[in-house]
Amino acid sequence: MTSVLLTRPEHLAQTSITKLEKLGYKALNCPLVEIVPVRIKAPISAQNIIVTSQNGVDHGLIHIKNYELPIFAVGEKTAERAKELGFKNIFTGKGNGEDLANQIIEVTKKSSRPGSFVHLCGSEIAFDISQALNQAKLEASIVNVYKTIAHSNFPSAIENALKNNEIETVLFYSVQTATIFEKIINGLGYKKLLEKMTAISLSTRINSYLEGAWHTRKIAATPKESSLFEMLKR
Repeated sequence: MTSVLLTRPEHLAQTSITKLEKLGYKALNCPLVEIVPVRIKAPISAQNIIVTSQNGVDHGLIHIKNYELPIFAVGEKTAERAKELGFKNIFTGKGNGEDLANQIIEVTKKSSRPGSFVHLCGSEIAFDISQALNQAKLEASIVNVYKTIAHSNFPSAIENALKNNEIETVLFYSVQTATIFEKIINGLGYKKLLEKMTAISLSTRINSYLEGAWHTRKIAATPKESSLFEMLKR
């Protein structure tokens, strides 16, 4: 039986694997980055908080105890995690950083004093929201609350599954994991294997970074995991 390969950090993968198995798929996970918390040297002080991943919530927002602060979350999963911590004033974006920046700009047009924004994020960001807000004359900054360390190889079980053509589809949740996956594949001399596999990306941006000769490339209709899984049927 061929498998669907996830490329999620270990601590986020099990929920996704369970969902795929309930949908009738055999799922494997290949963690391509390690998430490492960064010690925050000074208190986070801003009138508005931006989080664009569950990691930003778990390693940054968790240290803030003012649960009345406005939280701008990139999508539903991140918003749900912020709600679990007790935050009450949560704005949920459409699923990517650029859209969230535009939504924040539109929302703040209705306020004469929107206050400052801080983006709690990792060392690698797909889109610089703070820069976009600065260009719109809003005060915004970045605080790195975690860093991502790229893996240089696949777990042996995943490498064997690839060599034995047991992987039919690979799911990509970020630009970083997409580029790391192809880098490792190329380094192992396995790039011809891509010609037999399908890559499904969470966004157009992620898909644009794929360079391999994949058999098929698909893009989720919306940047949500449910939409990513829906593409498995097409």
